[in-house]
Amino acid sequence: MTLPDSKNRQRSRSIARVLNDDASLINIKTFAIAARYMSFKAAARHLGLTSGAVSHRIARLEKELGFPLFNRLTRAVSLTPEGERLRDMPDEWFVMPSDEAMQNDLVAATGVFCCSRLMDEHRFAEAHEAMSRLLSGGANLVGLYRALLLCDEMYLELLGENRRGTVDAMLTKPQRRFMRQMKDFPSVLRTEYALALLHDGDKERAALLRGRFEKIAEAYPYQGEIEQERSLLALADGKNQNIG
Repeated sequence: MTLPDSKNRQRSRSIARVLNDDASLINIKTFAIAARYMSFKAAARHLGLTSGAVSHRIARLEKELGFPLFNRLTRAVSLTPEGERLRDMPDEWFVMPSDEAMQNDLVAATGVFCCSRLMDEHRFAEAHEAMSRLLSGGANLVGLYRALLLCDEMYLELLGENRRGTVDAMLTKPQRRFMRQMKDFPSVLRTEYALALLHDGDKERAALLRGRFEKIAEAYPYQGEIEQERSLLALADGKNQNIG
């Protein structure tokens, strides 16, 4: 049912008001990640927070807006009509924060989300630029985010110019250790696959990694994330065919 014009205007003003507040922007971006995964738990994992912290941020945003964004079900969540509308916000509302703002670790996390959004949309040149800025600037990134961004940067280098020296420089001992520890994380597995295929030319290891990815995918709870990673695996396959 269409809302009366006066109610639509009131809700638009509420959205505009929170968009002008930095703390509310963090809550909006938390909502966007939860809406992407349709799971508070998955959003918490993405952001390095607890599920309770994600739920608290979204509840605060709902209070500020004056309307609910999610229907809370027993074992799942679904978007309300207003939540659907907010999820479809234009890209310009998710621009990378300033370098000064990203000295705050919570704001820096929204920069990581911007990079993930660009990767999901295969906007690789923009993703590379954004990740380079995060990794080389003064952003207050926690170690997990930094290492995951390096995996994505490595993947983009392999997919693009594939310069051996550049890739090797990224594969520091701490980064290799992180990748071993996170060996079953989909984006890390995708990067390991691209390394085996495009950097090492080891098709046998690449096949083993692809098999492990598919095995993990069977039980992975967030299939949207798996499909995004499959699309990136396919691009690595295409690059390898072009090389051959």
